[in-house]
Amino acid sequence: MSKKIITISFIVFFSLALWVSVSLSNEYYTTITVPIVFTDLPEDYIVGSSSAKEVRIGLKGEGWLLTKLFTGKLPIFEITLNKSSSIKNLSARNFTENNSWITSRMQVVDINPSQITIDIDRVFIKMVPIIPRTKLSFKEGYGIASKVFIDPESVSVYGTMSNIRKINSVETFEKEFENIDEKVGSSLTLKPIPSVYFKRDNTLVYFDVQKTSDKSFNDLDVEIINVPRGRELVLYPSKISITFRGGMLNLGKLNKESIRVYVDYWKVIRDTSGAIEPIVEYPQNIELLNKEPNSLKYIIKEY
Repeated sequence: MSKKIITISFIVFFSLALWVSVSLSNEYYTTITVPIVFTDLPEDYIVGSSSAKEVRIGLKGEGWLLTKLFTGKLPIFEITLNKSSSIKNLSARNFTENNSWITSRMQVVDINPSQITIDIDRVFIKMVPIIPRTKLSFKEGYGIASKVFIDPESVSVYGTMSNIRKINSVETFEKEFENIDEKVGSSLTLKPIPSVYFKRDNTLVYFDVQKTSDKSFNDLDVEIINVPRGRELVLYPSKISITFRGGMLNLGKLNKESIRVYVDYWKVIRDTSGAIEPIVEYPQNIELLNKEPNSLKYIIKEY
């Protein structure tokens, strides 16, 4: 019984394969849309603009030949410009022979668009900064503990002068990092700009993340600077208390010697409120959470 089933299955499979083979030997018509790629431009020249980015080609040929076009990698429509760099209006049909995937056993019935208008100009290159776009959310009790670094920080962009002169920076696609509780290193993809090309398409972003804590310093002396001769600036009070927040490793290195609190006499002169907010300088990657008091009253004495 099983032998009969195997025999019947083989006959069905063979018949189906034969039918497919015969069918694909017949002639068919199909259309395929492929991107245009310009090649062999004169040195230091580039296609600044093109009236078409892709072409739709109508082809007639044996079914198995046409089927191969839709399996695997999509072909491109190559337009070679090395001997026709001054031509601005191109007939797409003139370049079918340059594309080996359109074989002699296929008939090109139609191409749309049939005419392609291009603008060829000199290549201009400049270096611009990369602007990283990230969205960060941290696991409870954790926070960023360093600057957000990117490598590289800039990228070479090239294109025609009219396109390049408008480019002052390149942004990345926004990438979201959620529930972070450790150091981050990741790739960010540059956001494409029409008619502008990049030497690379990504940059690396990395930053430190630590468990956060608070640290306070009480009775820090407020320094007074830039007081001219014959004048005295008296602050009330003359000491303040400060609370910082940051990664535990960063706060562990923070001490009074790494904190500077001061008031500039010339800023006091311009004040009209009767109270001045002291300036606090402290190491990077730490957040100043609170000052007490936030502002100081003052008296200016003359001698």
